[in-house]
Amino acid sequence: MAYPKTSSQQGRTWRKLHLAIDTDNHDIVSAELSMVNVSDSEVLGDLIRPLRRNVDRVTSDDAYHTRDCDDEIAAKGVVARIPPRENAQY
Repeated sequence: MAYPKTSSQQGRTWRKLHLAIDTDNHDIVSAELSMVNVSDSEVLGDLIRPLRRNVDRVTSDDAYHTRDCDDEIAAKGVVARIPPRENAQY
């Protein structure tokens, strides 16, 4: 059974905050805010493209393991440390 939204719930939606963190000093070096309908992998390029610092590697969860993310990481010239998705294939 679906319950109707109350007036305080109407118009609310989730947003996701994506962060790029420097693992040496734990500083936030890049941040992107997206709507719930934007996949994690769509945001990676916006996170790493503008960085003017040397990036050794990109580490993330399997949500970022896509061909588009691999292309963005390769364009930046860094190593990807991303586990394959559960349904990954060669």
